Amino acid sequence: MQRNRAGINNVKCINPPFDINTMKIAVSAMGPGINAPFSPTFGRAPYFVIVDVNGENVSEVKSIPNPGANAPRSAGIMAAQTLINEGVSAVISGSFGPNAYSVLSQAGIGLFVCGGATVMDVARAYGRNACTPAAAAPPPGIGYGRGMGYGRGYGRGGGWGRGRGWGRGGW
Repeated sequence: MQRNRAGINNVKCINPPFDINTMKIAVSAMGPGINAPFSPTFGRAPYFVIVDVNGENVSEVKSIPNPGANAPRSAGIMAAQTLINEGVSAVISGSFGPNAYSVLSQAGIGLFVCGGATVMDVARAYGRNACTPAAAAPPPGIGYGRGMGYGRGYGRGGGWGRGRGWGRGGW
């Protein structure tokens, strides 16, 4: 036994209680179980299957229903908080919304995008390092939408006719 600088005994652990190469990951799924179809969305995925991955060796830990799957809003945040509470180190899905991406990345959880038919396929792909890190999602509220109607031709003089008849010109 050796003492470190603080005077505390250093004990060497011969058999750690877990394999340090095994990672606990969550995969978005359409149903429970390791053979369930993979879900391409994160926040609205019906289930999350939590698996232990060590290389291509995959074992199911448990399946949990997504509390945000049918929520009217904040589905991604609810799903992210559920997985943070489960203690996963990585999440695999087809896509992540901006809020879920922000919550998970601030919690230090790895986000990966991968494709596959079943949860088992995706987990094995992750074990082979075939999944890619998820790109940052655009901030919420930016994108295409209905707008305020001030574009061309919406009755506010923005069209070619300027509201003076059927486009025949003249004053």
